[in-house]
Amino acid sequence: MNFAIGLATASGALTGLVFVAVSLHTADVLGSAFHRRRAESTFVILLGILTASLLLLLPGQGRAVVAAEMLFVGAVMVYRTARTWPVLRTGLTHEAGISYVLG
Repeated sequence: MNFAIGLATASGALTGLVFVAVSLHTADVLGSAFHRRRAESTFVILLGILTASLLLLLPGQGRAVVAAEMLFVGAVMVYRTARTWPVLRTGLTHEAGISYVLG
């Protein structure tokens, strides 16, 4: 329970920071297709972590329900990554490819 609270707090704070950073540097982020996709990916990943941690905090859930929720959130993230990769691959530099794969 404490882990889920900490995870929700951290991911919520980081999501807000990414939103503020992108808002402050909108022209730079929107000017580059790679940075635009990278900011979007970071935001979506943090929202996925926030969603998963908040689902863990719902009271009265059994293990099977929690497992189904985590599998669903994971499947959405895998689908989004698979959908984004072909777009990123077209203008990918070597450094950006390493960054994307490690991320």
